[in-house]
Amino acid sequence: VHAAVGIFLVVFLVGGGAAMFYEIFDFLMRQPVFGAPLMDQLVGIVLLVFFAMLLFSNLIITLSTTYISREVEFLMALPISRQSIFRQKLIESVIYSSWAFAILSLPLFVSFGIVRQVEWWVYPLILALVIPFLVIPATLGAIATMIVTSILPARQTRILTVGLGILSVVGSLAMARVTGLGKMLATADQ
Repeated sequence: VHAAVGIFLVVFLVGGGAAMFYEIFDFLMRQPVFGAPLMDQLVGIVLLVFFAMLLFSNLIITLSTTYISREVEFLMALPISRQSIFRQKLIESVIYSSWAFAILSLPLFVSFGIVRQVEWWVYPLILALVIPFLVIPATLGAIATMIVTSILPARQTRILTVGLGILSVVGSLAMARVTGLGKMLATADQ
């Protein structure tokens, strides 16, 4: 039952996301002068936001799975090299933090390709580019986690990370208010 509900939710998210992105991209492509460049910029902004989210997510997940986990204490007692343990935890971080991006980016790329009428061979290239797009923020997040935990104990780092997350949200809202983003979006609806 759980698997069926999970499959239904994935199909619903992918299908609904594909329909939504298709409508947005199709609308933009029908705009004579600025549609295509705006669509390209929109995809770039979405990917930048995804990258930032993956970086922050990997920082938190690497901290939790590598430095605070009791499993690591057990693994360190075994005759396994530290590099092997870290490599395994980095792979776990990539999987834990990236599954949602992998599912939600599929409708974005497929809709973009359909509206842009790309050739069939572009889709395998997109899949090949997604892998480094997932691994790079995971690696940067792991490096940031190592730097922060070398300065602060791991338990305090979790508090610092949550505080930075809250500060980022508050900063983003303040930046949107200062730049007048809310007013611009409100007038665009009229």
